Amino acid sequence: MRRDHPRWGARRIRTELTRAGEDPPAVSTIHQVLRRNGLVATGPSRRPKADKRFERDVSNDLWQIDATQIPCDDGTKSWGINLLDDHSRYLLASMAGPAATGELAWDTFELAASRYGLPRQVLSDNGLCFTGRLHHTEVMFG
Repeated sequence: MRRDHPRWGARRIRTELTRAGEDPPAVSTIHQVLRRNGLVATGPSRRPKADKRFERDVSNDLWQIDATQIPCDDGTKSWGINLLDDHSRYLLASMAGPAATGELAWDTFELAASRYGLPRQVLSDNGLCFTGRLHHTEVMFG
């Protein structure tokens, strides 16, 4: 199939085999067969993973804040806001709520600041609960 259709990859070959009424192997197996027979060009090798973690030299220099969706047992979802110190990786504060709002983010920040003082910088992923800059709006935390 690959020789007749040089642009087809393992997924397409598996789909075509299924359409023809065959019970094909997994896509990964088809890909291995294509590689073994020299029918797949090898790409550049992946860049090695970083072996050094960058961190600030002292605590309270940089805090990282992020929102995480939490699936609940009853099928609903909640959101957690976590605030970490970049140097120590210590969880400074964590709060949960029904949505990742600016108010929840700000409450989490205030809780950490009341316990540990203010950081020099705060880093976020620019989610809407942290900044409205990308959406041309203002949010409580921003």
